[in-house]
Amino acid sequence: MKYTFAYSNPEQHFVDVHVETMINGQASVDLHLPTWRPGRYELGNFAKNLRCMRAVDENGNALAFTKTGKSSWKYLTQGVKTLKVSYQYYCAQLDAGACWLDEQQLYINPVHCCLYTKETIDEACELELLLQPGYDVAIALKPNAAAVPCGLWQVRHTFTAVDFHQLVDSPFIASAALLKHSFVHEGGLFHLVFQGPCKPDLQKIENNFKAFISEQKNAMGSFAGAKKNTYEFTFLFQITPYSHYHGVEHLYSTVIALGPSYALNDELYPELLGVSSHEFYHTWNVKATRPVELVPYDYSQENFTRLGFVDEGVTTYYGDLFLIRSGVFNQAEFFKCMNQQLQKHYHNPGRKNLSVADSSYDTWLDGYVPGIPGRKVSIYTEGCLCALMLDILIRQQNSNTKSLDDVMRRLFEEFGQKGKGYSEADYKRIAEETAGIALDDFFRDYVYGTTDYTEALNEALLYVGCQLEAKPALDVCENKLGFKYEKMAGGSVRVTAIASDSPAINGGLALDDELVFINNYKVEGNPSAWVKYAKEDAINLTISRKGQAKNILLKARSETYWGSYTISLLASKSEAQAANYTAWTKQLI
Repeated sequence: MKYTFAYSNPEQHFVDVHVETMINGQASVDLHLPTWRPGRYELGNFAKNLRCMRAVDENGNALAFTKTGKSSWKYLTQGVKTLKVSYQYYCAQLDAGACWLDEQQLYINPVHCCLYTKETIDEACELELLLQPGYDVAIALKPNAAAVPCGLWQVRHTFTAVDFHQLVDSPFIASAALLKHSFVHEGGLFHLVFQGPCKPDLQKIENNFKAFISEQKNAMGSFAGAKKNTYEFTFLFQITPYSHYHGVEHLYSTVIALGPSYALNDELYPELLGVSSHEFYHTWNVKATRPVELVPYDYSQENFTRLGFVDEGVTTYYGDLFLIRSGVFNQAEFFKCMNQQLQKHYHNPGRKNLSVADSSYDTWLDGYVPGIPGRKVSIYTEGCLCALMLDILIRQQNSNTKSLDDVMRRLFEEFGQKGKGYSEADYKRIAEETAGIALDDFFRDYVYGTTDYTEALNEALLYVGCQLEAKPALDVCENKLGFKYEKMAGGSVRVTAIASDSPAINGGLALDDELVFINNYKVEGNPSAWVKYAKEDAINLTISRKGQAKNILLKARSETYWGSYTISLLASKSEAQAANYTAWTKQLI
């Protein structure tokens, strides 16, 4: 298969894609476009961005074809030597996993827009880019040769992938304004590539990246995908002038979208470190070492697995833990990351209704949005907390001589390095062998069940000289009445969340209700101030629901809702607890 990308009017966001494949006597050929991309376990249905498909033979004669599915086509190729298919793909989403084309750059995640045949998916692919003079290309694939002029206004760049899987795992940015910085570390060559308005402190970034790269490699034994003692990895950064945060993993590269650009070296810098560490750890966990349901990828349909709590949850945990272990994060920065996960966990009523394993399966059902209230949990958040509890449980059983590090390294060695997928039973078995005890209760309660995490979290944190602190929410509407809200344009207030068994839900308040009056006073953007002013246990609300006015009476109770949850150090720690903390974080307290 040969793929050519070109364009003529970048401001329209359409890239011209040309696909060529040899025909070996087949009367017809079926081509398919992926329906999802690895790293995001929901259907993307990329065919919706495709238009103007044409098909010709080696002589330019038009060939008949028909659509056979939402993302597949059948081409009639009787007597044809070469099938040439062309189409336009709409590149108008600038994040870490999609495609973008404008006057400044061509940015492509090939999984969105490259057709394939199921018969040749494991064969080598050629990638050709016809670009403006002066454009450079950042991609994990090696060039076939030096770029050469092609006509008056184009330069040809060519690359080869060993198969379709490698091709679509190799996003690229082509631009005349790429900022590149490379360094050698731990026997590998690393590239930092920035596109967009930014002034990164490259030496500071290099130093910090070296620290967490070393920590991750030491934990896993060797780089994922290293070949004949050579290793190369590319961090591709899309820096935007507006607020943005997104990262997507690949085996030999990652794309990270961050903004605003002016904050890159300041308040956004911890985010740069956090997402970079997270995505790099993914090279082991989910790129090299994958659930059996993802080996090989089936791009045509959902690849259901209940192991998302390992794929994303363990990675979320380790992405931040490696930063404190390497000294890149201090204790406050690490605790801040863990506190964010705690807050998300305790503020999600779905934790009482669906397990993290079943929520993993259901990413394919309703994607990465919250879904209906209280239905499910996050594979990132609950998976992270399960990883924390399991890590410390293993340490506790083995006096810190073993940990979750050993589990993940064994998965990599026994499955990832051998190209095999692991099952849920494999993960549990290796965790039990590492811990030296049966973990039936742990997996039943916290992975496959909806048992409250609090007791297990407290026990784990106590072992490392910490504690889980719960404090009432500062906002009186959250604390006493049990509802959250957001201020809208014009001063109106909309209800965004309601705690279960709270005065708000018992009083009949509903999501998306607009608060108009509190005790007959107009809200004007500040309901908490009016609730405090009332100093009453009963609050009369006038709300607007779908354009109709409604009066609601809320009666406060002694319970509090939507609290603040944080990890803090114990005021008085034993020597054993201090040693356990150091074994866990490699930092002294």
